[in-house]
Amino acid sequence: MYVSRDAVVASESFFASRVGVDVLSRGGNAVDAAVAVSLALSGVLPYLGGLGGDLIAVVRGDKVRTVMGIGWSSSLLRGVPPLRGPESATVPGLVRGLQLLHARYGSMEWGRLVGLAVSWLERGPPAHPSLVRALRRYRELLAADRGSRESYLFADVDVGDPFVPRGLLNALRVIADHGADGFYDIIARDIVEYTGTFTLDDFTQYRAVETDTVVYEYRGFKVHEAPPPSMGLTTLLMLRLLEGHEYGANSGDRVCRYVAAARRAYGIRNAYLGDVEVDVGKLLAHPPTVPDAERPGIREGDTTYFAVATRDMSVSAIQSLYYPFGSAVTVPGWGITLNNRASDFAEAGPNAAAPRKRPLHTLSALLVEGDGAEYLLGASAGHYRPFLYAWLVDNVARFGHDVRRAVAYPRALWEGGSEVSVEIGIDVCPGLVAEVVDYPGAMGVAAGVYRGGALVGFADPRGDGAAWGI
Repeated sequence: MYVSRDAVVASESFFASRVGVDVLSRGGNAVDAAVAVSLALSGVLPYLGGLGGDLIAVVRGDKVRTVMGIGWSSSLLRGVPPLRGPESATVPGLVRGLQLLHARYGSMEWGRLVGLAVSWLERGPPAHPSLVRALRRYRELLAADRGSRESYLFADVDVGDPFVPRGLLNALRVIADHGADGFYDIIARDIVEYTGTFTLDDFTQYRAVETDTVVYEYRGFKVHEAPPPSMGLTTLLMLRLLEGHEYGANSGDRVCRYVAAARRAYGIRNAYLGDVEVDVGKLLAHPPTVPDAERPGIREGDTTYFAVATRDMSVSAIQSLYYPFGSAVTVPGWGITLNNRASDFAEAGPNAAAPRKRPLHTLSALLVEGDGAEYLLGASAGHYRPFLYAWLVDNVARFGHDVRRAVAYPRALWEGGSEVSVEIGIDVCPGLVAEVVDYPGAMGVAAGVYRGGALVGFADPRGDGAAWGI
């Protein structure tokens, strides 16, 4: 935990948090620091997110807005692609998202800012424990792709060894010199040639967007989430369905109420959400009756969340390749691993696969206002994220937890049907089948920042992160 009067950063990487603090100490604002943290995470936790993936940021400037750096599918897409491989990728949205975020809210010159992140990565950051585990677990998958072999398997890596994906620094230098066009024109030509699944126009014509958040008033707190095609609305639907019920923080009744709310909220998600027009206010005011969901979705998805706050600005942000190492396709010479977001399209319905369409997106980030303060909250969790985010919001809004306790408190997750996973310390009501796991368990890696009379950052003990500040 870090307490400050001026600025804090919290992320899943001790190294990335330090990079963000360096930018702040050189006069950068919260958005400048967030851009640097994102790029640093691309180097030290590349299996979770990076230049080949997507980003969503909820930003507090004069008002709260969302930057949606989530990419669209190829114009060549025909049907739902396989889980991995080049067909599973969408055009990455992260770099356009970062440049839009910086253009709207940043203060430091772009080339200098990206150059600072590069200078830190050039030092050879120590390999994080979670990265080493991922490299070993997915070694066979990575070995099947030439670019992934060259970028990740050039040496046996142990915890603490210097490591950055081979070629990534070249890509970051191009982006520093040419901005987002360096990625979507220069680097994209090699992506198009290597994958054979995109046209260059798919890259050059893609744009990130800035939009309003979706908001729900919950127990005196204003909860901001990312709008569709993010599934952030599912979080707010869960809170809407939990409203009016009473339960204890670690009670079995809490878990049962959550499972019932999740079944319905995820059912509404399946029926209504995607890259389509939807009346979010109507859905929240009068949640429709639809078939309950049988499960949240696939458990495999992974992500990395981070938050930055100063006295006058805050950023709640998240980035991902979707699955660990995404498509498992890495562009030779650039160290950029492409996402596998297109694999999450459906055969029919609002999330049906189509060219130049954004898939229903698991990424979302929280900004919660109440009691004269602000909480930035988020976590990795894939399709399980709305359940976990409702849990985090409830910890603050219902149970009065400070940011450290809200993030560290034991959790439960709905696995599907009547099955749940719970960390030691959480009870389960009759009718549910529970797997009890040790604390801290593998139930998403969160981070949080409190912005009130002081600034407080906290990184989840479930991960390799740290909070830092000035």
